[in-house]
Amino acid sequence: MMETILEVPEIGFEITQKIVQQQLVLILHAHACQKQENSYSHDYEVHGQEQPKEKCKLPFCEETKKCLDHIRCCFEPDTCTLTHCHHNREIIRHWKICMKKSSCQICRPVYQAQIHSIKQRRRS
Repeated sequence: MMETILEVPEIGFEITQKIVQQQLVLILHAHACQKQENSYSHDYEVHGQEQPKEKCKLPFCEETKKCLDHIRCCFEPDTCTLTHCHHNREIIRHWKICMKKSSCQICRPVYQAQIHSIKQRRRS
């Protein structure tokens, strides 16, 4: 499944792997960022207050959130012309179904960072 993403012979497997890992990190961040924004939005609606307009400052987060919104309703990913729709969908699909996150060449560094982050939060 990930082979389609990683078939970029002109730049090599290791570089492509790193790009896919970085995109995965961005996708996971954007998803968490969206959830947090939606939570804040709900809290402000419940209390009748105006929602703050502050956007995430992480580069490409806003674009990735828009892409994630699009992916949820895109029914033609193979022919979609939205930049990153098809590849982000493949990365998400892989992350969701990967059964070997602790040893997968793509998932392992991201998974290990998540585990480390969870451990750090538990210590605090």
